[in-house]
Amino acid sequence: LKKSLLQAAIQGQLTEQLQTDGDARDLLRKIRAEKTKLIATKKIKAEKPLPTVTDDEIPFDIPESWCWVRLGDVCDTNIGLTYSPQNIVDNGIDVLRSGNIVDGRIDYKDLVKVNLAIPENKLAYVGNILICVRNGSKRLVGKAAIIDKDGVSFGAFMAVIRSAIAPYIFKVISSPYFRRTLIDDVGTTTINQITQSMLKNFLIPLPPLAEQTRIVEKLDVLLSEVDELAKDEHELIALEETFPRRMKNSLLQAAIQGKLTEQLPSDGDARDLIRKIRTEKAKLLAKKKIKAEKTLPPVTDDEILFDLPDNWFWCRLGDVCEMYTGNSIAESEKKAKYLGLTDGFSYIGTKDISFDSRIDYDNGVRIPFENNFRRAKKNSVLMCIEGGSAGRKIAVTNQEVCFGNKLCNFNSEEISNRYIYFYLQSSSFKKFFVDNVTGIIGGVSLKRLNLIPFPLSPLDEQKRIVERLEDLLPLCTI
Repeated sequence: LKKSLLQAAIQGQLTEQLQTDGDARDLLRKIRAEKTKLIATKKIKAEKPLPTVTDDEIPFDIPESWCWVRLGDVCDTNIGLTYSPQNIVDNGIDVLRSGNIVDGRIDYKDLVKVNLAIPENKLAYVGNILICVRNGSKRLVGKAAIIDKDGVSFGAFMAVIRSAIAPYIFKVISSPYFRRTLIDDVGTTTINQITQSMLKNFLIPLPPLAEQTRIVEKLDVLLSEVDELAKDEHELIALEETFPRRMKNSLLQAAIQGKLTEQLPSDGDARDLIRKIRTEKAKLLAKKKIKAEKTLPPVTDDEILFDLPDNWFWCRLGDVCEMYTGNSIAESEKKAKYLGLTDGFSYIGTKDISFDSRIDYDNGVRIPFENNFRRAKKNSVLMCIEGGSAGRKIAVTNQEVCFGNKLCNFNSEEISNRYIYFYLQSSSFKKFFVDNVTGIIGGVSLKRLNLIPFPLSPLDEQKRIVERLEDLLPLCTI
């Protein structure tokens, strides 16, 4: 929720654009004029002009009164102080390091103090932004806070950003856009870092000053409310964990661990089933009915969340079922071509699947039978894999349907689709799914879905598991 709010804010979607705010281009000219004065008075050094922002670089649309600028156009930045162990003393200048940034704030515990003469550009003051730019852990690179104490220094793995619009810049560098652009794709084999050049050339969406103020104020209120919600949620989780998990979750988890059914010698071994599946795939490949794909790696011990019965087998989800996403339709195209048709396949989008696994087939949108849209067969599993409902909306089809591109179809000709359906609702799958979520919107790619571990039981036991769950789950209070 925090990421969504920050991203919406820097795209101009959290505040209203007012004519009285003026235009960000005027603000940019004013900032540049102030920088010119500081250079003339030798308070900052002159630097090589930054390149003009090109259309190809722009990552998303912003309001007309905003403009794209490089971070170096609106701030001054430099890396911190290098010192040796001999310089560390009990009484000296405070040096802030990565560990002094905790939850977006400066924590003055565990401070290093040095007895050096600190250059002016290695000192930070109230309102400056401190950011970790080098660390052995990529997770720690990019964490930042606004300094609330004058005259402190900062270490060589840190940088300080000085700007008249620092409160807004801090929100930008706290956003998913900053992390995705400068952190997730950086790093060497030994250390992860954001260089000064990368910082200065980073594109930021610049609103007029008055709107910046509204954005910062609104985010401060909303993010604080999110923190309160998180606190309530943690308390609720702690309370729930003192009791058995909700019955539905307990039953689903017990089922996929082989604890809900008896293992019978007559069932055979799941390893024979996986061999049969691979043999059938090889036949289809030979007949060119399916395309050759890279062999999925075996499940490693590190990935296994629990032990299986002896005649079960850990494989990959992609080993046992076919997965593909549907077709995207623009809203205008939907209204013009498909809305109101009475004949054809029902078109199912994420909104047409409820959180209790019901599908609205009568949503008024149909795809003509002759259209070459991807379809899900009857008794296939549809699950949302992108956006706020990712991993949470899941259902089994009772007819052949076309479906949207945020939904993934899971279908197997060799094992029980209902068994797959129940596995996708289990706590273990949810953990695998969340661990693989990427991107601002939040989703799991088909490539990652294929690699998710799957507890394969013999086919006859799958049928007993499904029957048992279908008897018990309706009795649960959800």
